[in-house]
Amino acid sequence: SPAQSADVADTSPRVMTPRLAWPIVIATHVEYLAVGTAFLLREGLPGLRGALYATALAAVVALQAYHSLPRPPGVRPRCAPWTLGAQIVLALGVLALPDGPYPQLAAFAVASTLIVLPARTGPPAAVALTAVTAGAMLARTDGPGVHGTAVLLLDVVVIALVFYGLALLTGLVHQVREAREALASLAVARERRRIARDVHDLLGHGLSAIALKGELAARDPDALRAAGHLADAARLARRALADLRAIPGQAVTLTL
Repeated sequence: SPAQSADVADTSPRVMTPRLAWPIVIATHVEYLAVGTAFLLREGLPGLRGALYATALAAVVALQAYHSLPRPPGVRPRCAPWTLGAQIVLALGVLALPDGPYPQLAAFAVASTLIVLPARTGPPAAVALTAVTAGAMLARTDGPGVHGTAVLLLDVVVIALVFYGLALLTGLVHQVREAREALASLAVARERRRIARDVHDLLGHGLSAIALKGELAARDPDALRAAGHLADAARLARRALADLRAIPGQAVTLTL
């Protein structure tokens, strides 16, 4: 029945929760962490230096995952200025160290500026951070050079856009859920108005007819005709009750 359909619509959107976005967010970050760790192991860095780079890699990726966690639209991560600042310092700090890893870590900081900062300041900050990354690579005497820097910057931009899009996906999940809940609420409200109109029409016509029969029975001096009017009133009451019970589409206990 329509009422039952409205009840189903009212609860089904809760099945589509942001938890569906969690596996995607976690798997993507774990995959990059594994790839970065494999890269560091392949470089064969000394123990202390390798541990330092691995710690920076894990911290930057973890902060990026924290910034990308599913949240309602417009809600920023807690302590966002501190977490974003720490991520930027770590991502750019490794560029100043000898034999530092390639600057893909800066891509996470760029993505986080787009995620955390408002729309008015996020893109300029991301561009500025990318420019700083390029300057840091070009300033190194053992850097990749102009051509290598351009290639690595393209990689930074692509990674940043991928993780920014991933954060947008989690926000869209919230928006879709809220839209479905709003539609379900509208459907329930429409169904309630329809039931109210039906109840008003049925009870209005039925009670008017019953009142008329009762008035005729009270005024008729003939006892047999009065009894007939009362019987008609009882029949109309039973019909009105049956119609009233039929409105929700299920058996309910109602009294008239």
